[in-house]
Amino acid sequence: MDPARAAPGPRSAFVSAPAPPIDVRTGDGGAVVKVRVRPGASEDRVVGVHAGALRVTVRAAPERGKANEAVARLLARTVGARPSEVELLSGAAARDKTLLVRGFGAERLRNAILVTLARA
Repeated sequence: MDPARAAPGPRSAFVSAPAPPIDVRTGDGGAVVKVRVRPGASEDRVVGVHAGALRVTVRAAPERGKANEAVARLLARTVGARPSEVELLSGAAARDKTLLVRGFGAERLRNAILVTLARA
């Protein structure tokens, strides 16, 4: 069958929504992103963007820095960085955190996050 005459797939009926704005800026030696965390979830994953912050869930409980470490590992895996390149700048005891990814520019970090969100 000629591909040009094939019936459109299920995704062709949907119009792609514009990417949500992510607040990523240049920081000291890397890029800084705000993250909203839900600890104690069933899986570690990026779930979206809300009010400029990346929304993530992690399985780790919010005790003794376990959730913070899980967020750093998740962000590193999401953008292709090493976990040692991700540093918590603020929000150690809060759901809203600010993280620095060393060696990344703001645009590179934003694009890496958008690629992950497009796959979700």
